[in-house]
Amino acid sequence: MVRTAANRKSIVIAVVLAILFGIAAVAKARALEQLQLTLQRDLYLSGALAAPVSISLIAAEATVALLLLIRAKRSIGFLGSMVLSCLFMSFSFWRWRSGVTTPCTCFGLLLTMTPPESLALSASVFAGSIVGLRSLDLVASVRSN
Repeated sequence: MVRTAANRKSIVIAVVLAILFGIAAVAKARALEQLQLTLQRDLYLSGALAAPVSISLIAAEATVALLLLIRAKRSIGFLGSMVLSCLFMSFSFWRWRSGVTTPCTCFGLLLTMTPPESLALSASVFAGSIVGLRSLDLVASVRSN
């Protein structure tokens, strides 16, 4: 009973996060030029560096989305989700503290958020990743007993 509930919880969280990261990756890929301009403007990256960083970010989000959907790799997906959400929280907090008022294009042009809204979303993703990972641990501990 515990195993089934915990397993269902980890699956639901994994699917929700996979959808979130998948949408973000596709939206960023569709607005790649905008993402590069944002990185140049907000992180002071050169144009030559903004392109590979943008593509790496899109690839990381797509990879995390895929890993979350593969049962055997789900724990790696949750860990990747935690790493990405920490990066996004740091970026959002830095933008907020620096007084950047332009909306974050976290989901490309699909959805724009203020730095505090982006920070709240990233913190929620981080918390969901922890809950999903803990649910996997619970399932694993029940199976081993």
